[in-house]
Amino acid sequence: MAVGLWLAGELPAATLARWDYNSFVPDADTTTGTLTPGIGAGSAALVGGVSASFTAANGSSDTNGTDNSNWRITSWPAQSTQNKSNGVRFNVNTAGYRNLSLRWDLRTSNTASRFIRLQYSTNGADFVDFQVITMPYEVWINGQSANFGGVPGVDNNPRFAVRFVTEFENTATGGGIVGYVACNPASAYGTGGTLRFDLVTFTGEPVLGAFTVMSYNILGNGATNWSLTATNVTAAGRELSYLQPDVVGFQEIPETFYPQMTNFISTWLPGHQFVIGQRTDGGERSGVASRFPIRRAQSWLARSNLASFGYSGVFTRDLFEAEILVAGFPQPFHFFTTHLKAHADQDSAERRGAEARCVSNFFANAFLTTNALHPYLLVGDMNEDVNRPRTYEQRAIQTLTSTPTGLRLTTPRNPVTNDERTWSIQNASLTIRFDYVLPGVVLFSNLTSSQVFRSDKIIPAVPPLLAGDSATAADHLPVLMTFRNPYTTPFSLRTSFPSNQSVVLRWQSTPGARYRVENSVDLYSWATGLAGLTATNWESSAAVTVGTGRQFVRIAREE
Repeated sequence: MAVGLWLAGELPAATLARWDYNSFVPDADTTTGTLTPGIGAGSAALVGGVSASFTAANGSSDTNGTDNSNWRITSWPAQSTQNKSNGVRFNVNTAGYRNLSLRWDLRTSNTASRFIRLQYSTNGADFVDFQVITMPYEVWINGQSANFGGVPGVDNNPRFAVRFVTEFENTATGGGIVGYVACNPASAYGTGGTLRFDLVTFTGEPVLGAFTVMSYNILGNGATNWSLTATNVTAAGRELSYLQPDVVGFQEIPETFYPQMTNFISTWLPGHQFVIGQRTDGGERSGVASRFPIRRAQSWLARSNLASFGYSGVFTRDLFEAEILVAGFPQPFHFFTTHLKAHADQDSAERRGAEARCVSNFFANAFLTTNALHPYLLVGDMNEDVNRPRTYEQRAIQTLTSTPTGLRLTTPRNPVTNDERTWSIQNASLTIRFDYVLPGVVLFSNLTSSQVFRSDKIIPAVPPLLAGDSATAADHLPVLMTFRNPYTTPFSLRTSFPSNQSVVLRWQSTPGARYRVENSVDLYSWATGLAGLTATNWESSAAVTVGTGRQFVRIAREE
């Protein structure tokens, strides 16, 4: 037995979004499907005046045998009207991906339009013709595809979209009638024809090497003006535009004006998705903006009773979570932001300490019980300085970074002043550190840089950023941290132990990453021996059975 061993570290194409239209909870009713992707994130919508319903697929490539729905589109425009203006569209965030591909199953009826145009958009509004789809009638054509590799503006674009629209024969083929042609040559085009979609799937190659997160208290409590033209709002916007963080955790979003945050984000971080926490103390909320798709958002611990944590009262605000689908991550990224109780008096300090214990208990006894292999971090205004404790402090930061939480203390500094203090830039000098980024162990081990940002230390100035923007925007300074993608770092084979007809392999791994073992006899054709090997630690192992003669084995990352 001769065995050759090596590693294949390149990530395969990943699924950004897939619509199978099947109910998340199977109900054996094909008329009750969903437009939420079964895998990944994105949105699907109708274009023009068409209508839609869910029906049984009956012939698509979906293997669901009990609750297999498809998306049925009808109510098309009258003959010779509204060319390329009616159909369906799909929005998919391609941030962190390149070489996008699209696959779909489609069936058309006798009287439906024979010609369908696939179009794409790089800004979510203006669509460009891509390819013509010519359909037969009353038969599923499965596995149709389009490749957007090399198309300008498609890669790494949070506003990418495609649509399928019905098209006149003359614009589709360069000849024929100025109108729609029926799929069945023996039929006439009719507005009641149907298009039925299934397994619409977007894939791409993950290329994310690093990403940056940011924590920012924007001083919204008590704000009387939060319009896009307010001086503090535009100053904060210029900072965001200059820094271009991938994910931002906001604290102190004003309760009165929080609906305006969506326009604020779309103006200064176009393409970022924004979610906001629930009403808490009546004055402010937390929120998260992300360049990557946000699959889920939830407020935890809002106004929860703190009696079990040593304080007679409730949590002042909340612990807000955004579950984010980062390009190339095999597991979702959990981004948490919080704002602990302010002020230095004894009651506030005791309440803040109880809130820290409540948050730590959540991580240790709730979150990590099911998500221990997922990347996560906590950012926020903790209202306590780990190195400058005031009277009555309860060691909140030490509690948050205690061993059971898995969170790690970091100390970002301004690269010019070497100062880690973050408050208050609106005073004569900074006096204390309130703002933190606390990563879990997987991200902590891949931390590459961090900083406390001050616009007045950017020399020379970079317009439109102004030197005074940090002080104009808020009293807190933004804190940023950059991480390598932990799932694309090179990994190495540790040891191998051939024994009889098996080999035990040990390799360097990342917790939460998935691997597979493949084997070959000629280095040309490879077969998967073991798949779906999820790493639970920084080293993984697998026993592989091999036959007699020359054998080659390799370890590869999975999506």
